[in-house]
Amino acid sequence: MRHPVKPFLLALCGVLLIACARVPAVAQQPAQAPAGRSEVMMEPSADLLKEIDAARTAFAEAYMKHDALTLSALYHPDAAFAGTLHPYWMEGKGSIERLWTYYFGAYPDAKMVFWSSSLRVLSPDSVVVQYGTATMGMPEGRDRTRNVHMRLTIVWIRAPRYEVGSRSLQWRIAHMHGSEAPLFR
Repeated sequence: MRHPVKPFLLALCGVLLIACARVPAVAQQPAQAPAGRSEVMMEPSADLLKEIDAARTAFAEAYMKHDALTLSALYHPDAAFAGTLHPYWMEGKGSIERLWTYYFGAYPDAKMVFWSSSLRVLSPDSVVVQYGTATMGMPEGRDRTRNVHMRLTIVWIRAPRYEVGSRSLQWRIAHMHGSEAPLFR
């Protein structure tokens, strides 16, 4: 019988990696709001994108090193994670750190491929949502890999500057949601 946390861990891995997926600069050039429209649901400005990319890069580096402590430092203390592959929510940075610690121990060879990622401003300069898709390859035995196709949503919030490794960052993950994408079944 499979451990009930494994599908959740697959989803969480995908969510976190997509948070750090780099999209070509051309695809993320800020759009200009038409006259009379607010900046809500527009792409972030170049300066905002640079700040969020610094946090996404720190996330990717921590994930690749399987560094649960550094990875969890990117989360707001009251962050939440929800996935449709498990029956519960993870709440709080400590719970998320324990999950990453377990995940990295249980799946040391997991790989991730990102398909897409886009950012939208929900509240000018304070809340940005990221949407993305990815495929996570989970080794299952010696010559077998299970591919999990995922869709992801990450809510980034502006926070007071904090240090992660050698980086001074200003954006934290407030919420992440990952679910299995219903691809060619």
